Amino acid sequence: MKNANISKADVLKDLYSKQRFGIKPGLERTLLLSESVGDPHKNLRFIHVAGTNGKGSICSSIASILMESGYKTGLYTSPHLVDFNERIRVNNYLIADEELIDYYLKLKPISDELGATFFEITTVIAFMYFNEQNVDFAVIETGMGGKYDSTNIIKPILSIISKIDLDHKEYLGDTIELIAEQKAGIIKIGVPCIVSENSAEVIEVIKKYSDLTQIIKSNDVVGCELINNSIDNPIYKTDFLGKSSFNFEFAIPGKFQYQNLQTVLCAIDLLKSEFNISNDSIQSGLKNIVKNTGLSARIQIINTKPIIILDASHNSNSILNLAGTLEYFYPDKKWCMIFAIMKDKDNCDAIDLINNFAYKLILPKIKNDRALSPTEITSKVNPRLLSYTYITDCTQQAVEMTNGESNILYFGSFFLIGEVIEILNK
Repeated sequence: MKNANISKADVLKDLYSKQRFGIKPGLERTLLLSESVGDPHKNLRFIHVAGTNGKGSICSSIASILMESGYKTGLYTSPHLVDFNERIRVNNYLIADEELIDYYLKLKPISDELGATFFEITTVIAFMYFNEQNVDFAVIETGMGGKYDSTNIIKPILSIISKIDLDHKEYLGDTIELIAEQKAGIIKIGVPCIVSENSAEVIEVIKKYSDLTQIIKSNDVVGCELINNSIDNPIYKTDFLGKSSFNFEFAIPGKFQYQNLQTVLCAIDLLKSEFNISNDSIQSGLKNIVKNTGLSARIQIINTKPIIILDASHNSNSILNLAGTLEYFYPDKKWCMIFAIMKDKDNCDAIDLINNFAYKLILPKIKNDRALSPTEITSKVNPRLLSYTYITDCTQQAVEMTNGESNILYFGSFFLIGEVIEILNK
């Protein structure tokens, strides 16, 4: 790839080709990549978030609050839904195509020499961009795991571990304890670590690190409860163990969002001891999270008549959250569901959700080779639903088939939701 007349499409084609190398454990390549461009990760104030579920919501919530507090804030998340540049943003401005091209070309000679992976290169590009933008904070979501995740070359001021569930078992281990060990790999000596409400098995693993630093269970510090039953305007009450309490709106619905919110508020309470963050900034940050960070597809209501919901729930815990939310807010409704999931994901809870809540099921063939085939999905569906189950050649056809339906739910893979958003935006 030469410098002249390089387009973003050229860069992405080359970058996506690195995915064939798969996932390579270890931080050596990421460290060498960063060193080749002056170690930008050594100049930044990081907040580092690992876990299975809730990482994106926690990262975006913290970033939104910091922005409302007047801090220039970088946000690195994955995957993207429509545009690759969504992964890397500063105060909700996406990295520009020209900057993406420039950073990629600077890294390309050594990344090719090292055989660096897609995520390793993308991570260092984010650090380069945040450093050049001179951000006050960079909020970083791990890609997978923690200990060997490319983002783990950083020394943060705060580490956070969200809800841990069985996911990516082929890489992280087939028990909750083994997965927790990988996630706990982001814990650094002397860097406080906040842990979301989790199973006793997860907490036991993380407590082993308490001789290295302060381990804080968020539900020991902050109480948070939903105080109204409006899905499109959920209001919560928080209580900092009697120190203070206030109500706030949160733009992301979900019966179990209080667990993520406890973690966010616990993190902010810790940061407040050193940085200027007011309760007003917390309230406006949580209310304006979508506007400030672009967070989407977390039980996102994009229309009310008919009801249309997008949710990128793709593992057991997130699907159970979706099921609980539907049951809580819409106890009498059945849904026209559009669903896709990857082959490597446990789909039992998704099938249960379909069987319990769907009156019609549409299974598009999405543009990803890793997707479980619609035919395999139909083999698991309740026979009563098969007469109302349809396979389409593409997501466009699936969207068109929802015309006239009253309650529409798109859920499952990020790849499906990305295709749906692109279609609906047109």
